[in-house]
Amino acid sequence: MDEFEGDSILVAATNLETQLDHAIWRRFDTKMTYAMPDEDSRRLYISKLVGTFEQEHRLEDYICERLAGCSYADVEQIVLKAKRKAIIGSSALNRQLISDAYEEYRPRVLQG
Repeated sequence: MDEFEGDSILVAATNLETQLDHAIWRRFDTKMTYAMPDEDSRRLYISKLVGTFEQEHRLEDYICERLAGCSYADVEQIVLKAKRKAIIGSSALNRQLISDAYEEYRPRVLQG
């Protein structure tokens, strides 16, 4: 990075912020931090992921509660894994599929 020249923009991303030397951060003009989705944001994202897929009654409420503390990436992986299993099993999306997908994916959940 010290030898980076030109009329370009360098963008970097990490989820290991605390493991990087503080000197690295001086080389960037702007630092953006993204928080875990709050309940409203999570609910909206889950609604978009599930869409019109056949599902049991009030499943999105269950998913939102079950995935509290998960990142957007975790939410996406778990919901899509459960949807794939529903398709393979010719069933509606349900609590058991979400629970199974959660256990298989095993996200690192941050407690609030």
